This record gives sequence, C-alpha cells and structure tokens, in this order.
Amino acid sequence: GSACGSSCRYLEVAPVGWIVAATPAGQANCRTSGYSNTAGTSTKDPNCAWSRNTTTRIGTTSTAIGAGYANTSAMIAQNNVGGAAATVARAFLGGGKTDWHLASKDEMEQLYNQRSRIGGLAEYPYWTSSEFNATGAWPQSFSYGYHDLDGLKTNHNFVRPVRAF
Repeated sequence: GSACGSSCRYLEVAPVGWIVAATPAGQANCRTSGYSNTAGTSTKDPNCAWSRNTTTRIGTTSTAIGAGYANTSAMIAQNNVGGAAATVARAFLGGGKTDWHLASKDEMEQLYNQRSRIGGLAEYPYWTSSEFNATGAWPQSFSYGYHDLDGLKTNHNFVRPVRAF
C-alpha cells in the first residue's frame, strides 16, 4: 500500500482510458447491472456506486491529503464487493503498482486545481473516498469546482484512481 501516508509529496492520476474491458487482467470494472452504472471506455471513466453499503457509516475516513489510501482500504473492509468505486480503483494495476485508490476530498481538490494538466476528466462528479455521514460521501464536480453535499452513496459518479508517492 501507500506507506508514505501524509509524507507523500505527489499524486499520480490514472490516464484516460485506464479501464476499457469488463475484467482486464484481473481488474474489475463497474458493475453494469443498473441503468446508470457504466463501464469505462477508452475515452470515458467508469461510473460506479460509491459502495454497496449505503446506510452504515465507516466513521474513520478523513478528508485530508494523504488519507485516500486508508479511506479506500476502510471502504473495502466494510463492503468488499466488486464493481463499486473503491474496489474498481484498488484493482487498477497501472505501472505494475498496487497502491491505487480513490482520492480523499482534499486530494481530489488538488486534482481539480490541476484538471487542465490531467485532461480527460468528465464535467460531472467524481467520487472521493471521504464520507460525510452514513448515507453520503463527498463527490467533486469538475464543471463547477465544488464538493457536493448531495453525494448519496447510492448515486453513480465517475471514478479515476490515484496513487501517492
């Protein structure tokens, strides 16, 4: 995992097209059982539910920079179901690395600040790994630049893995 925690200095973002097949090389894509669950393509990030547990608070997630890996691990420990945001992000093996995760709220804010350099991000919300109550987590809008308090865990938002080093 990401052993550097809060001492990390950089975030690496998965490239556009990071996941294009239903199960590429052991990766899990978003489950496509619902009308708004959309698997990733070469030009579009997958659109997933935050978790399959939408009524119980994890209670240990943080919004801080450096917390994304631990948050994602806590999400998976609570509900290790393939096809949800945390498991899809963690399953990415880009560059042979195994420490990919969902960004925390503050890490995602940094991605927003660098969005023109990153490219390929949808205007609509991306999930962070930071929850704000039992039924909601913080999504980041790339069109308006804010974190939305309407981040119901039952919603389907985009997923783009990051890793810290």
